[in-house]
Amino acid sequence: MANEFWTAVNEARATIRADISKTGHELQPRNGTVFLMSLQNRVQRTVAGSVCEATIALAGQRVAEGSHRLATNEEISAHLKQQEAARENLTRLELQRKQTFVFDGIRKKDEAAL
Repeated sequence: MANEFWTAVNEARATIRADISKTGHELQPRNGTVFLMSLQNRVQRTVAGSVCEATIALAGQRVAEGSHRLATNEEISAHLKQQEAARENLTRLELQRKQTFVFDGIRKKDEAAL
């Protein structure tokens, strides 16, 4: 049983390596990691629709378990845009926090002088 699982994992890893070199996977990183899309799997308790990045070794395990598949260019693009929007939002919130902090500090000094 365990040998069958690891055989399936090794086959999934080989398939992933072959698939990312094909047309249609241009957005997949070439650094030993890949983007995966989660699948609904009650046994693994995964929900469908989440993109994540994993090493090829780990990706092979997730694919063999049936909890993930290789993400498409469209899914990767949407994921990267969402991450960029989240970074921009955090940057904006941090800037607002810093401005509020400085403003509050000036107000407290002015009140103390009165």
